[in-house]
Amino acid sequence: MIGPRTHPSSLGLVAALLVACGSSKQDTPAASQNAPPVRSTSPTDQASDTGEPRAISHSNGRIRRQGPTLEIQVGNSRVVALTDDTTEGGSAIAYRYDRHLDPLPFHGIRTVFYEGSGYLLVHDSTGRQTYLDVRPEIAPDGTGWVTASFDLVAQFDPNRVVIGRIVGDTIAVDWSTAPTEWGPEGMRWVSKDSIRFTEQWATDRPDSTVPRPALVVRTPTGWKLIDSEHP
Repeated sequence: MIGPRTHPSSLGLVAALLVACGSSKQDTPAASQNAPPVRSTSPTDQASDTGEPRAISHSNGRIRRQGPTLEIQVGNSRVVALTDDTTEGGSAIAYRYDRHLDPLPFHGIRTVFYEGSGYLLVHDSTGRQTYLDVRPEIAPDGTGWVTASFDLVAQFDPNRVVIGRIVGDTIAVDWSTAPTEWGPEGMRWVSKDSIRFTEQWATDRPDSTVPRPALVVRTPTGWKLIDSEHP
C-alpha cells in the first residue's frame, strides 16, 4: 500500500499498519531517516505560509518557536523539541505547528520534506510521536479518525484512505485502501460508523479527473468501501 518512495510519514504509518495486522510493535522512525531526494525548493520555503504564528498564539504558552526549533510542552514540564534540518540533501525537513486536535490528545505538526509532506502527532501528555499522511478528520464520538492523501500523478505522497482509532498515546489502523485509478477527496463523517467522500478518477487527459461519490461504512466484520466498483 506504500507508493514508490518512502518518507517518514509513510514509515510511521507502516508501523501502525503492521500493528493492526498483528505484527510486532515498532517505534516510529526518527524524522531525519530515509528522507526523500532533494527538490529545488527547500522544505523551509515550502512551509513558510502555514499560519503557525496564529496557532502558537492560541496555545496558552505551551508552544514556542525558537528560531529553527519548535518547542512543545507536554505533561507538566517536559518539552519536545523539533528542529528544522536545512541541510541541502535528503535529510532536510521543516516542522510547522498546526493545532491541538481536540478532542484527541495530540498536537498536530505539519512536516515538509524535499519531496512530499506528512503530519506529525505529538501526544500532549507523554510526547510520543506518530506520523500520519495528513491532518486527520475526527469522528463524531471523538475516538476515531480518517485521513485522505491524494497524489495520483506526482507520487510525492501516498494516495490512500486510512481509518483508525486512538489507543493510549498512539494510534491503531483499522482499515486502509491505496487505489491506483482514483484519489480520495473531501472526507466527511456522516456518523461514527460511516464516511462520505469523493473518488477523483483519472482520465486519459493529464490533470483531469472525474468525481464519483463513495461511502465507507462500518460493518460487523470491519469497514467496507461502497462505490460504483464495490456496490
